[in-house]
Amino acid sequence: TFVPASNILCDEVRRWLPRALPDLRVVSSVYLPSELGLAYEQEFEEADDGIVEFPRIASGFELSDYFWWAA
Repeated sequence: TFVPASNILCDEVRRWLPRALPDLRVVSSVYLPSELGLAYEQEFEEADDGIVEFPRIASGFELSDYFWWAA
């Protein structure tokens, strides 16, 4: 499993990952968009390269109306 640092992963590096990490099976970033728009946002799916895109839907703790219903 690969979790991008700070949830940031550009398309170029995402394409490069299977060559750099041939045993990689899962990339796990975020499901919900970030306020800055920098995060690698994912859906639950298998990518064309066979790697499973499996976003994390919750981490940490923030009690707000948005996160109460979003996660």
